Amino acid sequence: MRILWVSHFLLYPETGFGALQRSRNLLRELSQRHEVYLVSYFRAKNLELCSDIEIARRDLETCCKQVILIPHPFDETRFRKYFLLFKSLVLHLPYSSEIYYSKKLSQTVLSVVRDFHIDIVHSDTIGLIDQVLDKLPCHKTLNHHNIESDMMYRRSEKERNLLKKLFFFIEARKIKSYERKYCPRYGLNLLVSELDEERLLKITKDLKTGVVENGVDCEYYQYSWQGIRNQELVFVGALDWYPNGDAMIFFCGGIWPALKKVFPELKMTIIGKNPPNKLLDLIDSQKDIELKGFVEDVRPFVKKARGFICPIRDGGGTRLKLLDAFAQGIPVVSTKIGAEGLDAEDGKHILIADTEEAFIKQIERTLFDDDLCMQLSLNGRRFVEERYSYGVIGEKLSRLYGEIGKAK
Repeated sequence: MRILWVSHFLLYPETGFGALQRSRNLLRELSQRHEVYLVSYFRAKNLELCSDIEIARRDLETCCKQVILIPHPFDETRFRKYFLLFKSLVLHLPYSSEIYYSKKLSQTVLSVVRDFHIDIVHSDTIGLIDQVLDKLPCHKTLNHHNIESDMMYRRSEKERNLLKKLFFFIEARKIKSYERKYCPRYGLNLLVSELDEERLLKITKDLKTGVVENGVDCEYYQYSWQGIRNQELVFVGALDWYPNGDAMIFFCGGIWPALKKVFPELKMTIIGKNPPNKLLDLIDSQKDIELKGFVEDVRPFVKKARGFICPIRDGGGTRLKLLDAFAQGIPVVSTKIGAEGLDAEDGKHILIADTEEAFIKQIERTLFDDDLCMQLSLNGRRFVEERYSYGVIGEKLSRLYGEIGKAK
C-alpha cells in the first residue's frame, strides 16, 4: 500500500522526546512493509539540533519515497500566536488545533494524495488535515499520542492561577467538542493504550479504534544495569513539556528535601531541555541536583544511576521514558499517573509512589534491596522485549492498515 504520513513535528534526530521516538520508529517499521510518503512541519527550534534542514530530509528519505518539509505556521510571527489565542477565545475552535492549520499543508496533502495514488493518509495528531478530510479520496486514520481534552481538563484542575485555570477549562471543553466532531470522520483512530481508548469512546462511541502501544528500540536501549551501588537517581524528559516540568517542580520542591534528610549522600541528575524558571530556582536552592539539559545520548547517565524516577502528575498517553528505562534494566519509581496505560505491575516491573512518604519508602528499596532491584531489572527488560519492541508494535500497525486498506 501507499501511505502518506502527515506529521506536526520533524521526525529527526533519532533520539528526542517521546512522541518523536514513537512516530519516527513506527514510520520506519511501516516503510519496511509499504511505500511511505511524508509531509511534515518543521520549526525554527529544530535548526538548533540540525543546522541544515537538508540533513534531516536526507535521513528521512532513507525510509520514505518522498519527503516534503513545510515551515510551521506558528513560527511565522508572534502576532500570529496572539491572533490565534484571541480567535480561540471568541470562536468555538480550540487553540491546540488552530496552530496546525495552513493552506500550504492542506494543498500539499491533496497534491501528494492525487499524484501518488495514496491508499491511506495517517494524520499524526488531530487538527492537521481536518479542513480537507472530505476532499481526500482514500482512507484516513488519526493518531492520538494522548487524549487532548482529558489532559487539558487535568491541567485545569491543577492550575492555581484563576485566569489560566479558566482558559484551560474552556480550552478543554472546546477540544472535547472538536474531538466529538472530527474523530468519527476518520476510518480508524489509533490510541496508545486501552485506557486512552476508553477515554475517547466516552467522548464519542461512533468511531472505529485500534490500540498501537508506544514502543522502545530494544537494540538502541540495550540492557546495561548490573546492580549499580551508588546513591544516584536520574530523570529524563523534555522540561518544556508541561507534565515533565510540573513533575520535577513537584519532586524537587517537596520530595527531594525530605529524601536528603534521610539519605544525605543521595544525588540526582535531571536530563531535559528548556526547564521552567521555577524549577531552575528550586535546583539552585537544593544540593546534589545536576541539570544536564538536552543530551544526544541519555544511556551513559542512566547506566550509572541506581534508580529512575517518574513523578508525573499530569498528561496522557503512555511514557516512553519508562519503556526506555525498562529496556535498560534500571529500577523505576513512578506515580500511578506516570505509569498509566502500561500493564506494568507494582513490585514486579515497577515501584509505585504518589506521596512524599511513599517516594521515600520506594527509593529506599531501590537503594538497599539488591534482590528486589535485580528482579525489577530483569522483569522490566523482558516486559518490553515481549510487548513493546518496535518490531512487535510495527507489525501490529501494519496489520491494522492492511485491514482498512482492504475495506471499501
